[in-house]
Amino acid sequence: MKTILMIFLASWLAVQVNGQINKRLLNSAITPGVAMYRQPLQTLWLKKDELWGYKINIQEFKENVDTTVILEIIANSQQMDTSQWTYREVPKVILVNSEKDQIPQTKLKTFLKNVRPSPISDLNIYNNLPPEKRNILSYSRPVYDKSKRYAAVAYRENGGYGTVLYHLINNRWVKLGSLEKWVY
Repeated sequence: MKTILMIFLASWLAVQVNGQINKRLLNSAITPGVAMYRQPLQTLWLKKDELWGYKINIQEFKENVDTTVILEIIANSQQMDTSQWTYREVPKVILVNSEKDQIPQTKLKTFLKNVRPSPISDLNIYNNLPPEKRNILSYSRPVYDKSKRYAAVAYRENGGYGTVLYHLINNRWVKLGSLEKWVY
């Protein structure tokens, strides 16, 4: 009985620790105060056969990152979590289902109490923009290497998209730089 209790306690503790680490990464990766799609991106836009291009970008990072870390992240991205974002995970954004969504005044007032400054603080301007002109960000869920000390997050915004690599150092996620970045 003690063994079962110890296994249960260890499992529960591991879930709590991983949840906190994941929350810290999301706080580092996701821009607060913006409109964000509820549905996460379903790709990192990274391919194993383009590793040479990522190596060039990695050389610009402040630290040396082994390419096996990138290969592990690419492999793990094949089973990435694509469940919808919740306010519990990302409380400092306004989640929308589509660019046509209007943001209600009451939601914005509550939101602005918690997040300052916000690029969407003028609701009339945001709601009156044509849907294609609204800058709504989209992020993938993090994809980790085997050690869970490196993670990649993809993003998309008006004008571009890319994939950013993070490293967990002293319980803090540090942005190393972009593995891929496209501007259009």
